[in-house]
Amino acid sequence: MLDVHPPHEFTHTWKDFWIHLGTIAAGLLVAIGLEQSVEALHHLHQHHQHHQLERDLHNEAVRNDKIMRDDNQVLQAERAYTLAVRANVEALQHGASPGSLHAVVRQSLGDLFLTSAGAWSSARDSSQLALLSREQTSVYEELYAERDFLRESMLVWFKAQDDVTAFAMRTQDVPTAAAVDAMKLTPAQRDEFSTLLTRLVVAIDRTVVDLHFYQMENKAVMEGAESTDELHQRLLIEDSEETAAPSTMKSEPSSRKNP
Repeated sequence: MLDVHPPHEFTHTWKDFWIHLGTIAAGLLVAIGLEQSVEALHHLHQHHQHHQLERDLHNEAVRNDKIMRDDNQVLQAERAYTLAVRANVEALQHGASPGSLHAVVRQSLGDLFLTSAGAWSSARDSSQLALLSREQTSVYEELYAERDFLRESMLVWFKAQDDVTAFAMRTQDVPTAAAVDAMKLTPAQRDEFSTLLTRLVVAIDRTVVDLHFYQMENKAVMEGAESTDELHQRLLIEDSEETAAPSTMKSEPSSRKNP
């Protein structure tokens, strides 16, 4: 707010009047210039913050893509291992001899890691999301909602793993499913073991599905999707390409709820 104060003394001549008027005009121009400079610096700072936020979110998506690729390998290895253990248990249930069972080797590819949400959480908690357009915000909200789906699936999988481990410890005091000697189990225990392994496979499949959706949306964001319409269009294209490609993986029955 610019305040113009009246002169403290009366102007006695035209010269005094014009000098005073010129002083007021110069002061107003300086004040207006300073105000515009402050606004320009503010807009420049916001512009810089906007681009920094976009870079942070993009870099987080790139890092998460690597994490998801590694997670997918871990999931596929765990699925193959669990199916092999279950196949041996079911073979014994149907009267197979111990010598006909396949050796089960667990391929260790490391642990499963949940993707990062640091850049998103920081922007949300500091109100920086206002720097993004409404469409950009909607894209990232949908992306990180997929991360929440994946997190829930991973928790279900961990619980199923814990149930199998608890069974192994309770029946034979061994730490893993492969270490269980199915020949020493009673028929009822074999049924229970098979059921627990089936639940574990279903949990893995659910995690694979949620990881797949999340990975596709993350890829679309990395490639520059600017709106939810563009995001969904990219997903349809990606899904149609994968549907056309042959697949050898058969999933256990599972369901996935959309947001």
